[in-house]
Amino acid sequence: MQQGLNAYNQGLYQQAFSLFQKEAAKGNAQAEYYIGLQYEEGKGVSKDAIKAFENISAAAQQRLVLAQYRLGFFYENGVGTAVNLAKAAEFYKVAAEQGLPAAQSRYALMLGEGRGVEKDEASAVGFIQRAADSGDAEALNILGVGYIEGRGVDRDAAKGFRFLKLAAEKGNLLAQRNLAKSLAEGKGVEKDEHEAFKWYEKSAAGNDPIGQLALGQAYEYGAGVEKDYESALAWYRRSASNGYAPAQYKIGYFYNVGKGTATDYKEARYWLRLAATQGLAVAQADLASLFESGRGGAVDNAAAAKWYRLAAAQNMPRAQYQLARMLKEGRGVERNYAEALLYFRALSAERIAYAENELGNMYKHGYGVPQDYSKAKDWYWKAAEQGDDAAFANLSLIYEKGLGVSKNSVISYALMKCASSINPDSKVYKDAIDKVSEEMDPEKAMDRDRLSHEVCRVKSVAVDNYLK
Repeated sequence: MQQGLNAYNQGLYQQAFSLFQKEAAKGNAQAEYYIGLQYEEGKGVSKDAIKAFENISAAAQQRLVLAQYRLGFFYENGVGTAVNLAKAAEFYKVAAEQGLPAAQSRYALMLGEGRGVEKDEASAVGFIQRAADSGDAEALNILGVGYIEGRGVDRDAAKGFRFLKLAAEKGNLLAQRNLAKSLAEGKGVEKDEHEAFKWYEKSAAGNDPIGQLALGQAYEYGAGVEKDYESALAWYRRSASNGYAPAQYKIGYFYNVGKGTATDYKEARYWLRLAATQGLAVAQADLASLFESGRGGAVDNAAAAKWYRLAAAQNMPRAQYQLARMLKEGRGVERNYAEALLYFRALSAERIAYAENELGNMYKHGYGVPQDYSKAKDWYWKAAEQGDDAAFANLSLIYEKGLGVSKNSVISYALMKCASSINPDSKVYKDAIDKVSEEMDPEKAMDRDRLSHEVCRVKSVAVDNYLK
């Protein structure tokens, strides 16, 4: 057996495999375990997850603690077998109770999260503490996070930070990233973005995709380092090469807005689609926007509606609003006022101004509800009170045309002036102001200017006072 181990440690994997096979034929559990590892890693033999599982299982049945731990890992991650969290917890527990620190850490995580076993944070802390006492870096990291967040123990951020630093100094990538996060946020230690940047660098250098993303963000926002969009993009690419969706989104975003690179909507579509396919809501919404606008390719309202719907299902307000508008207009989907109203009402309940404005439109035109100018006016005011320029413009039209109110050119002018002050680039608003001004009696000019100031300042109160 020792000859096989020597060959394995020297990188002579084919020779080691042959020697391990001979020992396994004699019933040697350790040999079975190493054969399983070689099949898992593809060292000296073609990768074969099923054979890896079979050999590790054989070693575990002979009570080899490393094999029991590895079998737990296989069941947890579906290597060579179906995912079975209960089985994973069972084998982790057996190995943990024999004092294997790695197994103690994994079993503690499952206990703490209630995966494959009944949730028991107190027992989880016990196993983690035992592993940490032996100096296990993963356990030290878990314990550090536990103390910072008060998970299973009394919150003590300073103590948590100390555990994280011990783990980070042992080279644990996750601990290095968590330590950097604590430094960046000032949790358990004085805030120090420069020191945080150094630990993010270590995590990123170890090919931790989340650490690489964090390093990219440090360069993007100038946190602990000089702002550098090109370096940010480079780190996002390294993170994305690991298939990490948030990094793929960042690359798509950079191409979409021309940050750190030339604007390229086609590339933006490519990267946003990668992230969107993994279920990232913000990527789904941005991709939908590109399809809707035709940037980077042809206009495709059906695709836009599809991606907005997926993001909307994750409670993303922007996607819900855009989908509702498409449902109202029948673009890319069959027109459905009832569903559009559901979204507009839900968003309005959260006091989202542009949705309140759209509810006003629904009542004004009688889309899916009985036409009601009074309710339309009420919803427009709710949006206008939050500074929504479109709502001010819609209120202006209400008073210009006398929809449910008496016609009043002074109020109409004042409301449109407020809309224009919020969005001064709008030619539509400027033209409307000119139109109302031309039709207004000269004697009302003083009233309109004074009221414009008051309406922009105190909103509906100014209109009510003027009418009185």
